[in-house]
Amino acid sequence: MKKSEVKVVCYGTETKHPNKEEAKKHFLGLIERVDGASSESKRYNHILQQIEEGSLVCTDENYSS
Repeated sequence: MKKSEVKVVCYGTETKHPNKEEAKKHFLGLIERVDGASSESKRYNHILQQIEEGSLVCTDENYSS
């Protein structure tokens, strides 16, 4: 994994983003496309929070549904 690369595991699938900004942009886009009250939205927000906190490895584990 490159130094600024962000790895995300969501629904058991691992994806890599070249940097924090791209990862954030991706998850903001996903959040915009789902119902705000859904568990899917909560899952994406959980990951987005980790990205914003500077984590280079983010996961949807332990999110509050």
